[in-house]
Amino acid sequence: MPSHVDVGSGIENDTAHAADSGLLIGRAKRSASVNERRAQLMVMINAMRRRGNTLLVGIADELNRRGIPAPRGGQWSATQVARVL
Repeated sequence: MPSHVDVGSGIENDTAHAADSGLLIGRAKRSASVNERRAQLMVMINAMRRRGNTLLVGIADELNRRGIPAPRGGQWSATQVARVL
């Protein structure tokens, strides 16, 4: 029985397998998509703030009026706006 277990090589093998299977590529694409959506939201939110709509609840209301879905779908709340900021 070995006196120690080398878990490092197992992690490297798992990472290589994930990369080969496209798992890491898919994760990178999702991350890029999330970052792009956040950037688009920030443009809209900053425009709202310049027009004087500075309250989180006011920004959430305007996003809802525009029909822009919240990150997980559904309606915006002040908390969700704060998470984007």
